[in-house]
Amino acid sequence: MTNGAQWKRRQCLLVWFILAIVSSLLLRENDEANASPLSDEKSPENRQPWNMGTRKDRNDPVRVDLEWAPLRIEKSWRSYKQIPGLFDRMAEEPEGFFSLDSQALRELVKAALRDNPELKEAEAAWKASLQTVRVVSALPDPNLTATAFVESVETRVGPQEAVLIFTQRLPWFGKLSAAGQSALEGALEKAWTWRSLQRETVLKVKKAFYDLVYLSEALKITDEEIATLRKYEDIALARYGTGKGIQQNVVKVQSETTRLGERKIVLLRRRDVARRALARRVGSPLGAVEPEVGDQPLPVVTVRLEDLYGKVHKNREELQARLHAVRSSSEGVRLAKKQYWPDLKLGLNYVVVGDRKDPAGLQRPPEDNGKDAIGIVASINLPIWHNRLRAGVDAARLEEVRARAAYARQEDGVLFELQDAYITLESLREQLNLYRHALIPQAEQSLESSEAAYETGKLTFLELLDSERFFLNVRYGYAKIKSDYLIAQAGMERALGTPFPERGYGAGTEGTSP
Repeated sequence: MTNGAQWKRRQCLLVWFILAIVSSLLLRENDEANASPLSDEKSPENRQPWNMGTRKDRNDPVRVDLEWAPLRIEKSWRSYKQIPGLFDRMAEEPEGFFSLDSQALRELVKAALRDNPELKEAEAAWKASLQTVRVVSALPDPNLTATAFVESVETRVGPQEAVLIFTQRLPWFGKLSAAGQSALEGALEKAWTWRSLQRETVLKVKKAFYDLVYLSEALKITDEEIATLRKYEDIALARYGTGKGIQQNVVKVQSETTRLGERKIVLLRRRDVARRALARRVGSPLGAVEPEVGDQPLPVVTVRLEDLYGKVHKNREELQARLHAVRSSSEGVRLAKKQYWPDLKLGLNYVVVGDRKDPAGLQRPPEDNGKDAIGIVASINLPIWHNRLRAGVDAARLEEVRARAAYARQEDGVLFELQDAYITLESLREQLNLYRHALIPQAEQSLESSEAAYETGKLTFLELLDSERFFLNVRYGYAKIKSDYLIAQAGMERALGTPFPERGYGAGTEGTSP
């Protein structure tokens, strides 16, 4: 074959290659023009978020319009290698989980963040998902093909003995970056979910700790009450011995002491269970922790619900996770659209050619006798099955709809949690003030008056015991209210996603519980 004929053949192959690319692009444009309603959108970078229902007043912090929410597609300014360090520093500085908590509680929270197996599992999961960024954004493995001929193909310059083909597939521009960005956003979603699980674990630790505080204080109150009743018993016995009292008074106070002894046994059992529950939250389920509960800081604060809404959108980890899920799904739409574009495959073709052994070749060997051949390989895939491609884009867009709806649902959920925590906190604050300023002073005054009246004979012993029983119930109730109020503050902290109360925040702050 002459050089001119070879050149013409190469020209025909080049024209065929160009026509194949052009026809694929034309089919893509035609498919975009006749796309389903789900595809009638601009590119994800410029498109407004899906309208999941207009909310009435965008200035009302309770009803935030999803179109107003920060759901834009933003490129991460950090590389994936910097992200673990960022979250590790957040984990090493757990001050974001503390407000005015005691030192004993702080140590328990640190231990839980460090040793809780559920948190370790979630941390390993998101760090593993972060490694998929490198997997999906890397080039596919190249191919090396070797062919050895059983019967050589005879050519003018000699028989072809073997062929080596090296090829590398190159995805279309933007495919690998879209896949990597989607994987990165998915990993960040899991990372913020892990942070949310940390905060949930801290809430459980604080609840268990404050339950233990209540039980310890209830036991202290019980011991003090038993000592008081034994003093009353001595008085009743002395009066009975002198004929000024009756045996019924002695029996009554003894039965009250026995009842409190039984209550103490129950409280001791409950305290042991509470210690083991706290140990499980911390990460030591086979042992029991022995924290020094003592007097706990009891900051009583007055807050306004309107001042708290902004903290929710800024700090709640669940909203951050849902936001990254939206971004990941949007990158998935971009990746699905790029499947309309072909991938390019480039390579080298090396043909091993032997010397001619035939009589003519031996007698008059050609100029290039036995010279190996090298060729360039170029190919593309033809994405012509547009029903499959369109279905992929529609599926990706529906996934984006799902992610945005999940964000809206999560937003409504965290706002409801905030309102519920606020109502609970305010209700307990009012009850706490009622105990402090009314019930406790009244119970103490009633008991003092009863003791004075009993000493002068104006009150019976049974009436004295009734006053003592009322004072005891008030003390138990006050201890429970204090514990519930501290738990409610921990619940508010969970609802806000930030320490609560902050130092110097609110009004009427008190140091420690009396």
